[in-house]
Amino acid sequence: MLQSGFLTSRVTLKRLAAKIHIYESYYASVVECITQLKKAHKAYKTAKKDAAKWRTGFQETFVTATAKRWAVPEEVVIRQMKREKESKKQGMISHAIRERNNKQPVVRAIVIAEDGKSLFS
Repeated sequence: MLQSGFLTSRVTLKRLAAKIHIYESYYASVVECITQLKKAHKAYKTAKKDAAKWRTGFQETFVTATAKRWAVPEEVVIRQMKREKESKKQGMISHAIRERNNKQPVVRAIVIAEDGKSLFS
């Protein structure tokens, strides 16, 4: 079994190889794949620390651009974003109360063949 320090799958390794442009990954050794995976995981962890700052910066520019496009003050856009966020939260709560958040899986499908017999799958 492949031990890399955290759970991985073959698909994950293939996607990683495509992202870092190692197209001959089918011929790469397991050690090289694990090394590249650990390097990518480390880069992700360092980039994740800046995610909150990037999100704040994006939201500020989004509010400015939206206010400019609609020709309204930025406070109006901020209030609308808060209302939309609260509305979405209330909708999710009502879905949970009415138990509409989980669709029940199909346990058995019955198919009627042309000759009139039931087929179970």
